[in-house]
Amino acid sequence: MERDLAKLVAITAFESAAGLNNLIPLLKQRCDEREYRELSLAIATSSAEISLQIINKMFAIYPDMKTEFDAHVQKFGRPF
Repeated sequence: MERDLAKLVAITAFESAAGLNNLIPLLKQRCDEREYRELSLAIATSSAEISLQIINKMFAIYPDMKTEFDAHVQKFGRPF
């Protein structure tokens, strides 16, 4: 896989996980406790799988991308 495509895959995966995680405060406000627990656990599990199954695989192909990716997330709150 070419580097630019790996970067796009990693960015898209990150944004997908971030979108799910952004739902958590709204769910906490609008759902009963049981619904919130179930959904927040499902989101956490999904986000972890996105990281393990997609993002980390891109970093395994291009290890130097992780440093760049992490630096951008720390500085701007999002990759690249």
